[in-house]
Amino acid sequence: MKVKAVTQKIDDRFFEENLIGFAFSSIYENIQIDKEYVVQAVVFWKSIPFYYIYEYDDDSYPKPVCYKYFAVIDDSLPQCWTLMVDRDLIGGFQSFLIFKEWAENIDLYERLVDGDEQALEIFVKYRNLLGTN
Repeated sequence: MKVKAVTQKIDDRFFEENLIGFAFSSIYENIQIDKEYVVQAVVFWKSIPFYYIYEYDDDSYPKPVCYKYFAVIDDSLPQCWTLMVDRDLIGGFQSFLIFKEWAENIDLYERLVDGDEQALEIFVKYRNLLGTN
């Protein structure tokens, strides 16, 4: 799956209306307009898709960015993705399109961000498999 950045600013009302403003800003300056990004995974927060992308070529982990910043240019889903549904902390559910190792160990991303070498190896494997920006 590939997306292209089309904006760095979303109307503030989008986040306010969807009650997710506490975690996300409506301005996202780390993406480059017209640049294509390979989507590494998708998480749905309050039914809103966030694409995990590597913002820069030398990033050590992908970051979740709201779909509103992008246009989809290739909607084919990678064969390595699986659907995972998990109960969230406030009694709802979150849905993920992620690779198997992540689905089997939902804290894998947090371990990656914390610098865990095994998590890094797994994410590098899928980055190589899915491609880079």
